[in-house]
Amino acid sequence: ETYQTLKFIFNTARINKLIVNDPSLDIVKPKGYKNTRRALTDEERHHFLKVAETDERFNLFLLMYYCGCRPSEAREVMGKDIDFLNEQPMLHIRGTKTENADRVVPIPDVFYDKIKDVKPDEYVGSTSRGKKHDQQTYKRLCKRLYREMNISMGCEVYRNELIPPYPLAEDFVPYCLRHTYCTDLQKKGVDIRVAQYLMGHADIQMTA
Repeated sequence: ETYQTLKFIFNTARINKLIVNDPSLDIVKPKGYKNTRRALTDEERHHFLKVAETDERFNLFLLMYYCGCRPSEAREVMGKDIDFLNEQPMLHIRGTKTENADRVVPIPDVFYDKIKDVKPDEYVGSTSRGKKHDQQTYKRLCKRLYREMNISMGCEVYRNELIPPYPLAEDFVPYCLRHTYCTDLQKKGVDIRVAQYLMGHADIQMTA
């Protein structure tokens, strides 16, 4: 919008002979993108972690929160991807989005205690039948998470249906958990190049 306004002003000035040349012709628009992703608020974080304790299927979302997995990556994580480095539990994220997406990240002890008994051939964030999530089961699990977080945040329920208004913000999506992971790295003073690796970003500008 600002770019178009400047173009209009300078072009009009040139037509009216108030200026000789239109300087807006040399303007280079910066690269940008629309991004609604955000970190969790303190309240959302509290209720997410509270709800995550109630259902093992929510381990899928904890992979995003504690290890920075993309949703598609979290669905692929298996017990065989858990290993140790100098006694620190580590997770091999078999990312495929870019060459940088394949990475190894530390697993916080609080999360490792929840998933340490997952067998090598089992999915860490599986369906209730122990299978890998497909798009449909993933969407249902997301709805389950939204419902439980709304209830935890004080939403009233009548005949098993949530009664508006819904306390959970409309823009909350599971990807916010990955964004929170990255934000927490910054708050802890982690070098941006290390954060880039842990996030699996090909471009450090994305990390920034």
